[in-house]
Amino acid sequence: MSSRELLGAERESVIRRMLRTSEPQEDPRGSETIRALRSALPKAADSAFDLPLEVTGLVAEDVQREPLIEKIEDGQLMLLLQARDSRLAIAVPDANMLAALIEIQTMGCVSKTESADRKPTRTDAALAEPFFEVLLAEFLHQLEGAEDMERFAGFGVYRSVDERRHLPLLLAEAEYHVFTVDVDLGQGAKQGRILLGFPELQLPEEQPSEETEKAAWADAMHKNVMQGEAVLDAQLFRLSLNVEALESLRVGQELEIPRHVLTHVELVGLDGKTAITGKLGQSDGRRAVMITDGEKPSLPVVDSQEPQISDNPLSALGADYAPPPMTSLLAGQPEGTGVPDDLSELSPTPEEELPSLPMADLPQAGLEENEQNGGLDALPDLGELPPMDMSALDDLPLTID
Repeated sequence: MSSRELLGAERESVIRRMLRTSEPQEDPRGSETIRALRSALPKAADSAFDLPLEVTGLVAEDVQREPLIEKIEDGQLMLLLQARDSRLAIAVPDANMLAALIEIQTMGCVSKTESADRKPTRTDAALAEPFFEVLLAEFLHQLEGAEDMERFAGFGVYRSVDERRHLPLLLAEAEYHVFTVDVDLGQGAKQGRILLGFPELQLPEEQPSEETEKAAWADAMHKNVMQGEAVLDAQLFRLSLNVEALESLRVGQELEIPRHVLTHVELVGLDGKTAITGKLGQSDGRRAVMITDGEKPSLPVVDSQEPQISDNPLSALGADYAPPPMTSLLAGQPEGTGVPDDLSELSPTPEEELPSLPMADLPQAGLEENEQNGGLDALPDLGELPPMDMSALDDLPLTID
């Protein structure tokens, strides 16, 4: 060998060593999975199609979803693999590997011609699917008893993907264990490559106990109920009337409200039950109910056959609305009217005796006529009484059972 040939061979060996050092190295932690996949590939090819296959290189690495997608080229066949727990993995044969799978099924051998540069079709996916189904089953069989067996268990071919840009929408954002396998097909007829990416195992979420679920449900129900709207009516008193008295009620007629009910106001819910009691009063010039403590007294019920008509309905509102005493009215009389300042002078003392009235001088005929008429003279017709002004009581509620 000449010195020029020796120098060229040495330079070639240096370049090969540089290329080998730049390639990803096998992860010693995944040695079990690498050995299992290296053994499963030839057996799956032989079992599925009698295809001679030899593994010439295999690299395993853990990458995130985006670096995994970057390893896939547009125009390659992309097969989604789905596990029983709904995780999605991916298998991508290159053009030579796909051509070998098609040729071995259509021609019975692998040709040495270059594979056509075309976009894979659904027919290509259907011809490649049986090989990957057998490969996944054989890979799991070779992994039996391995520590990472659960991560690769239960996968099968799910569907093909037409465009690489769809992968971010299909693959979960997780860490993937990626295998890049170089293979020799048909005893040197073709050299191909397969990419397999499996997502990390999803740890089962801790299920809450039955007591915890019941407590959480009760808390949620309590919050929803407490945020609901509660309607309360303030009731002063109840008036019990028979049907005849109820039908006799007319517009403008006044019903007496007992004064003591102002301290016994009940707040009643929509179901008619008393929620709490209070006392009627004022706050900032408005009617208000002050909540009181203690037991809940029942509202007074006025049992009457006829409506109770008050001589002075304003007296129920307190001393501010009560009529002034007579002495205060007389105090402002002008002098010379003949009305004494002290009305007590008009009342007889206990010691004074009133004289007997002479009853003998009364006409007997008139008495007999009165006895026949019931003993009393008939009262003259008074006419219709004028309505009283009750506008001061318009804001007081009235409940009639």
